[in-house]
Amino acid sequence: MKIFKALKDKNLLVEKFYISDIIYNRIYQKKETDYKKAEKKLKELNFKIVLVTMPENERIIKERIKDRLKIYPHYGRILQDYRQYIRQQQEYLKEIKKINLPYLIVEAKKLPDEKLARKILKWIKEK
Repeated sequence: MKIFKALKDKNLLVEKFYISDIIYNRIYQKKETDYKKAEKKLKELNFKIVLVTMPENERIIKERIKDRLKIYPHYGRILQDYRQYIRQQQEYLKEIKKINLPYLIVEAKKLPDEKLARKILKWIKEK
């Protein structure tokens, strides 16, 4: 939170934010975590959440996994069945609706996606 406060006048990209911790704890540890206090502070700092989803399509997800393994071969150690990624995404979609921050949900069929990037930048009022 100290870093976020220090950089409050800048646009920051934080991957795997607190929502990921909520989802991973729920799915893998079978426990619920509460980030309401942190979320309140984030709201004061004008944080926004962009949730990037993908179509729940076996072929697309398997292609994404293949691309990820090319870039990060060590990803194979934590690789899941494609259905697990769909399950995780469904949890993200449920959780995002509970948060008290502005959010945007976008679907990416491929990455990178310049059109999608422009949409996000417009929403955060960067362009």
